[in-house]
Amino acid sequence: MLKVVSTGGFGHSVFVFDEMTGMERAQLVGLAPAYAGEDISFFTNHPLCQGVSQYEDFRTMLETVKPDVAVISTRLDLIPELIIEAAEAGCHIIAEKPLAPDLESLKRVEEAVKRNCRPGLALLSGAIPA
Repeated sequence: MLKVVSTGGFGHSVFVFDEMTGMERAQLVGLAPAYAGEDISFFTNHPLCQGVSQYEDFRTMLETVKPDVAVISTRLDLIPELIIEAAEAGCHIIAEKPLAPDLESLKRVEEAVKRNCRPGLALLSGAIPA
């Protein structure tokens, strides 16, 4: 069973949740805001999210749940660091686009994904090869 977590409060994660609904091989096991005070109710109201554990922050969720996949959908300036942290925690990545606001950040994302052999996927886009 793939353990999936989601962080953030806006974006296209709802499409991931829609696709996961009814899946037997993947389960959403945690939700967290990407930053203090972020409203994640848009996602927590999705039927797939009912009864799913909520955490106060992303890092605690990664340490506690040890997920296989991290879905990242939040403020665009935070996405690169969250991708890097999730890759370093051993997660495959599904992230909101753009993956980074500049080429330097994108290079760091690519390096983290490759270093940890964790493929990434930008929502409504293509994959980052591991």
